[in-house]
Amino acid sequence: MEALAARQHGLVTLEQAAKLGSDRKVVHRLVRSWRLERVFPGVYRIVGAPETDRQRLFAALLWGGDDAVASHRTAARLWRLDGEWGDGVEITVPFGRKNERVPGISVHRTRRLHPRDRRVLSGFPVTGVERTLIDLSRGAEEETLEVAMESAVRMGRTSPEALWRGVDRNPGRRGLRKLRWLLIVRQPEIAYSRWEVKLLRLIRRAGLPEPVRQFKVWDGTKWRKIDLAYPELRIALEYDSYTWHSGRKAWERDHTRNADLIALGWRVLPITLDDVDLEPARTIDRIVRLRRSADAA
Repeated sequence: MEALAARQHGLVTLEQAAKLGSDRKVVHRLVRSWRLERVFPGVYRIVGAPETDRQRLFAALLWGGDDAVASHRTAARLWRLDGEWGDGVEITVPFGRKNERVPGISVHRTRRLHPRDRRVLSGFPVTGVERTLIDLSRGAEEETLEVAMESAVRMGRTSPEALWRGVDRNPGRRGLRKLRWLLIVRQPEIAYSRWEVKLLRLIRRAGLPEPVRQFKVWDGTKWRKIDLAYPELRIALEYDSYTWHSGRKAWERDHTRNADLIALGWRVLPITLDDVDLEPARTIDRIVRLRRSADAA
């Protein structure tokens, strides 16, 4: 038992002790004789083993079980992301497990943790950087999240492309909108490319005709470029990015372009990245309705 505990920051669980031939009575006797002390339910420390933050985290993970991972602010500390993350212990476990509350451990539960979002860092199972930032985005202030994200990219822990893939792996997670906004601010061209690809895939899956990309319209004085167009119906599908990244000048430019298209007889449908990501069915329904309206005109 001592050899195992030496590899685990001086810790051992009841289950591990049982596998080594020590039943509960033996463990309890060791506790009474001051050779073991309880840290969390079912998790014990060899008396005299140095008490450290890493030991406490490892104890929480042992309590959480084989599928437990360090997460949220604890994961941010392990990844050394810039920011003030406190000294609490936060772990994530599968939904339905460990429903009891244990002082000293903040437990988050998830129905699914993608294999790519699970890492081992310095001997600790931990959420990957992308999932860590997604988890943080729910409660962190925007500035705090941006600082953490920028530091992760700067250190080579992740990239905007990898973060977008992380967003795709975790649909429906609370806080995604905040992280998505920061990604669009940082890499607007990646955001637009993602919008175009995902919208085209939605359109194909719906069985609709594929629109023309980057269609140009002459307004009498200059060419106007449309993101995705159905020229025969004079329908323009436009990437609406004002809410996210473009700023007022860019928004005014886009607004003027759309007004000019409408004056030329075009029907313009602004579509945001959230429309594509979070409301695909409604987005397709809007396109279908617009096509029917244009076809009947």
